[in-house]
Amino acid sequence: MNTNIRIKEKLKSRVILYRLAFLIVCGACILLHFKFNDEVHNIKKLGYFTIQSNILCFVTMLTFVVRDLKGRSLSTPACIFFKGMSTSAIICTGYIYHFAEAINKYPLEEQGIFSIPLPDLLAHYFIPVLFVLDWILFQQKGLFQKQYIFQWLAFPVFYFICFLTHTNFGNFSASAQADKFPYFFMDYETLGTQTFSGYILMLTVVMMIINAVIYMLDFIMAQIKKGTSV
Repeated sequence: MNTNIRIKEKLKSRVILYRLAFLIVCGACILLHFKFNDEVHNIKKLGYFTIQSNILCFVTMLTFVVRDLKGRSLSTPACIFFKGMSTSAIICTGYIYHFAEAINKYPLEEQGIFSIPLPDLLAHYFIPVLFVLDWILFQQKGLFQKQYIFQWLAFPVFYFICFLTHTNFGNFSASAQADKFPYFFMDYETLGTQTFSGYILMLTVVMMIINAVIYMLDFIMAQIKKGTSV
């Protein structure tokens, strides 16, 4: 009995250490994207889905660490929902960045992902991998619900509302028009409403597919664990 308790405490300590390490890396990653005393630059950076999804993952992981240290449950509906939504958002961040920007902007075929600047490398590759590993290795499986496939879209919707508010009510000078749209596929003034709507629809479908894959993989891992524990 005492041996089992010691093993559980040891595993818990390792999980907390991993998550603390994640918080350090993720926090540093977020800070690398900002500049002191440069309000215009910082506001622009906050307009990126990348930064918002990294902040979401940081807050979610910090909540898990604090609750774990206080001995509170990490399997409450709110914890499970936000962990899944954060996983979805950060996977979308890495996937869309890689295929929509990185492969066209950097010599990935010759130099690999290390040709990407460190802040972008951390935000779009390392943070997604570390967060997904936390889900795979440490999170209790089988708690995601089918409706989460749709409900996890709440974060992209929140981002979209922020984007529309920023672009329609932000004060942009003629020289700052380039900062108005964080991504080329969101520049509805240049693309036109129809093309812009097509991009948004495509991204929504991609996010829903990612959500469905997360749900199914979580369910499969839960079934595998049940089978091995019988």
